[in-house]
Amino acid sequence: MAKLIGIIKKSAIPLDVNRRRFLRGAGGIALALPALETWHPRKAYAANKIFTAFMCEQNGAIPEQFYPKALGPLTAESMTGTAVEDLKDHAADLCVIKGINWTHGNGVGCGHSSGCNTSLTASRAVGRSNRSLPTRESADYRIGQELKCEPLNLYSGRKSSYLGDAFAYGPGGKVRPADNNPWNVYQRFTSGGMMPMPAPTTPTTPTPMPGADKAGIRSKSVNDVLRAQIQDLLKRTDLSTEDKRRLNLHLQSVRDLEVQMNKPVTAVGGGAELVGQLMKLKDSPDANDLMEDASKAQLSLIALAFNTGLTQVATLQVGGGNDHTRYMVDGTLAPPFHFVSHRVLSDGGSGTSIPNAVALHHGIDKIHARMFKHFVEQLKAYRTVDGRPLLDDCAVVWMNSLSNGPPHGVNNVPHVIAGTAGGYLKKGVFVDAAGQKNNKFLNTMITAAKGGVDPVLDFGDAGVGTGLLTEMIARP
Repeated sequence: MAKLIGIIKKSAIPLDVNRRRFLRGAGGIALALPALETWHPRKAYAANKIFTAFMCEQNGAIPEQFYPKALGPLTAESMTGTAVEDLKDHAADLCVIKGINWTHGNGVGCGHSSGCNTSLTASRAVGRSNRSLPTRESADYRIGQELKCEPLNLYSGRKSSYLGDAFAYGPGGKVRPADNNPWNVYQRFTSGGMMPMPAPTTPTTPTPMPGADKAGIRSKSVNDVLRAQIQDLLKRTDLSTEDKRRLNLHLQSVRDLEVQMNKPVTAVGGGAELVGQLMKLKDSPDANDLMEDASKAQLSLIALAFNTGLTQVATLQVGGGNDHTRYMVDGTLAPPFHFVSHRVLSDGGSGTSIPNAVALHHGIDKIHARMFKHFVEQLKAYRTVDGRPLLDDCAVVWMNSLSNGPPHGVNNVPHVIAGTAGGYLKKGVFVDAAGQKNNKFLNTMITAAKGGVDPVLDFGDAGVGTGLLTEMIARP
């Protein structure tokens, strides 16, 4: 195997994506390394990089059961019994926001489509029904442009022709396809960096890396393939104790991801053990019964990408724009989520009533809270070069494409933020935006991603207003 290569000279500024350090081995296998104090002197790391992510749930929430019980400081008691209850151990790291309204209502004949189009763009949807699109880029793309990095756009669950990719957009509202296969994403990470997402194709089986199958190494852990290089790196005398701790945590995180992608899981509806493992999502990434596991795997990959600096901004669309996933709620296989959100066994307003639909919808909101909790805990496990949780330098959002079930409204859409973007955003509080538009929320998130400097005040369509959502800002 090749020896450790790619170690470059110390720089007076933090390394950017084009100057990342990698371990490289046979068959094109490569592993990005986290930032280390040895290569990033603390005095040069004063302006920490900020990492931003948006996770989008579909079909609205149950607002009266979603939010904490009282505005002000978040407490375990105020969160108990709500959709955010499972996040109560992380209350001090959260900012829950109510009262954010979309800049535009449903003007295309489908609330789902208009909600998906507007949620991250503050742009009016144009077209009809599920064929509608926004007219501008989404906030993640703008952040990527500001920070000179490529957004990582991911998806979990089944894609259909009805709002399959409907969250991340490029210039002019062009759809940015999101990868719903965790194994594909992982391969992109371990083949030399975060490679661009290709145009969508029908096959879901990933293309092997050159020489990988021939070398017979793809069945091994990346850690095993790069064992010699890793051992050489850990023997370096110029690495501090903290650097070695961070390296070991990073390598263990990689191992944990691989274990997660290989572990047996139990299928819903009959309890039969699924012979495959999460790694087999490369062949069936949209398996309904693996939705929560797939979402957590994607969020783990985003956390890994942040820790290694492969990107500073990412999105995860959880399910299609009218998500039909059948979630397990308290041991019961629920009808398709979209049916639950309509309270009937139908994609419309008529059909056989689902008597416990509100309870099921609330339970599905809590499942998304579990996904977000997993993400928060991943980011807290990683450490910055000065020893703080990586979450401190993040602002990651759990949001929805709509505000409620029926009637799929556009006012009072729930937003939960974890991390403060280096202290720019508030934490440990529940605040009320009082009907302000989401362009102000997105202005604030873009500004936070830049460390609070040179505020962006005019993201979104002309005429929707300008300014920041000051209720969520801790530092002017």
